[in-house]
Parts: sequence; C-alpha cells; structure tokens
Amino acid sequence: MQQQRVIRFYKVLADPTRLQIVLMLAEGELHGQALAALLGIGAPTVTHHIGKLRQAGLVSERREGNAIYFRVNYGTLAKDSQALLSELALRHARTAHVAASMAGTAPSLPGDVPFLFRPDKLDKSVSKKLASVLRRCLTPEGRVKHIPEGRKKRGLLWRYLVDRLLDDRLYTRDELAEIIRAVHDDWVTVLDGWVQHGLVVLQQGQFRPVMDASGGVDRP
Repeated sequence: MQQQRVIRFYKVLADPTRLQIVLMLAEGELHGQALAALLGIGAPTVTHHIGKLRQAGLVSERREGNAIYFRVNYGTLAKDSQALLSELALRHARTAHVAASMAGTAPSLPGDVPFLFRPDKLDKSVSKKLASVLRRCLTPEGRVKHIPEGRKKRGLLWRYLVDRLLDDRLYTRDELAEIIRAVHDDWVTVLDGWVQHGLVVLQQGQFRPVMDASGGVDRP
C-alpha cells in the first residue's frame, strides 16, 4: 500500500543518525568503521542503524576482504521519496475532479478508470480460470484491489490489464505510470510484473507491449 510505504520511509529517516548515514553514503561507499569514526559513535550503534536502513531497502552492501562496504540503494530511495508526492497528487486530482463534477465542469482526468469490469460478461469471452482471478482481483470500476500470490494467476491479471490499457506503440515510463495509476496506485509493482512476465519489452529507453493474439484477451 502506498501509505504504508510512505510511513516506513519517513519513520526510518526520521532518526538523525540514519539520515546522516544516508547523506554520507551518497558521497560514496563507506565501511562500518569509517562511518563510526565520522559520526563519532560506536560500531555496534552503526550496525544497528545500518540494519534499519537495510530492512527498508535503502542501503545495500558488498564485502571486500574482511571489510563490508555500504552504499545507498538509489532505486528504492527514489521510489519511496516519490511515493508521498504521488499520493498527494492523486488525492488532489480526485478532490478537484469531484468538485468539478458537482459544478458540472469536470474534464476527463488521466487518472480516470479506462474501463469497467463487468463480471456478468466474463464467462462469454474469457476462460473460467481467468474469470475467477478477475472477480477476486478487480473492483467493478476496473481497479486492482488484490494482486494474487501465484505467478500464473498474476500473469493472467497482468495480461488482462495490458490488453485493455495499452495499444501497440512505444510508451515512456511516465506515460505508463500515468496509465497504471488509473487502476493501481503502486504503478512500479505493476510495471515490474508486466516486464517480468514478458508483456512489455524495453526498446531504446521506451516500453512496447507484446501483443500476442494467442495469449491475449479480446478487447471489450
């Protein structure tokens, strides 16, 4: 959940020592003894704080001889620091849209759900296995409420969404983020799932959906 990610991120970095460690590591890798000397604290205290940062995915490590060097995990740092802004932007857009709707002046928002999920129509166009997955995972408005644990079930859900949300063209990461947020706030998880299942491929820095007629689902 987006809110849980925001809470975890700011809770970990709320500690001044942990924040200082991240700022130091941003300048380059450091081992534990160097961090202890620079911070003026004991090695066990450094180990404690590094453990908290590592649990949050903000710091990774590598071993060189008897020394362990730590570095900032910029991927997680960027994703988690963006989470609050994404949540604020989403809520602001929804509030503005509701106000505009009441005034009768609401424009079509990029975050509006692009399709309706119709359980009564599923058995006529999809397999029973896919129908079962979709009934459990989607709201009537087409938003993802649950991501299944099994790889095969996730693959069915991801294919269904790709077939309904994307056309056969190249997309930038920002475009896909905007599209995916219409059905799930955690667009990074969904996009990663699409890539891992081979449903979108990276071409020259952009993403192209793999439109396989044999594996896809007919569009409504």
